[in-house]
Amino acid sequence: MEKIFLIDSGHGGVLNGAYQTAPDKMYNFGNGVIAYEGVTNRLVKEFVLKHGVQAGLKIIDVCPSVLDIPLEVRVDFINSISRKYAALNCLLMSLHSNAGKGTGFEIFTMTGENVSDKYATLFFQRFKARFPKITLRTDYVTDNDPDKEAEFYIQRKTI
Repeated sequence: MEKIFLIDSGHGGVLNGAYQTAPDKMYNFGNGVIAYEGVTNRLVKEFVLKHGVQAGLKIIDVCPSVLDIPLEVRVDFINSISRKYAALNCLLMSLHSNAGKGTGFEIFTMTGENVSDKYATLFFQRFKARFPKITLRTDYVTDNDPDKEAEFYIQRKTI
């Protein structure tokens, strides 16, 4: 059975000129430029959706709104899709950017070795080949692969 890619964009976007998660999840560079995490996440999501569909992948946007949809609501929706298509056929990518002072690109999976590690490593390798100048933030120490490990709510609560 084909994989279903579930794409989540964290944090809200801009609605009627108002950033949905202000003043959190944004960074003012002081030169008139402000980075809004939710806006960046949606730009990346649109890129992934466009190119994924062009490549023939089955992709579902699990947060098709600029509103800051609560995690509980997104998790319920993700789980309903996973039940419909069988959880093992679904791969969730929750896109986040850090508007603070961090730099680079990183991938998080659940703690311990699991099937997500294989997908994360493949994605990491492809990203590195496509964007060689972007700093990659890795963790080879924990389990000998590039992804970092955490127990984020969306990871813990989705099936």
